[in-house]
Amino acid sequence: MPLHRRADDFGVSSFQADLAKFMESDKVGNKLKSLGERFIRGGIDPVWPLDILTEAMSKPDTGHFATHCLSEKELHALCHLYNELNEVKISLDLNSDGKVGIRQHRPR
Repeated sequence: MPLHRRADDFGVSSFQADLAKFMESDKVGNKLKSLGERFIRGGIDPVWPLDILTEAMSKPDTGHFATHCLSEKELHALCHLYNELNEVKISLDLNSDGKVGIRQHRPR
């Protein structure tokens, strides 16, 4: 809240966004409620990381070409995010020829 007051002092518009804890109206603290329209509720679609992963992979023989050019580190980070948000887990299948696949599994 001090950051928002300081921004106001300089005529800067500021907003508070939350993607996790405050999704339900009864879970919002009084200080955040006092921000009114400056508080933005949000959320992450749990399938979003998988969508990005599939868009980053090419399979030219089927006419599918990558929309995104992501590093191996970024691909692994998206897998990790997906696994944190979903019950069914995924892992990358990295081949020596540069092809990438996705494996799904359900932990026991």
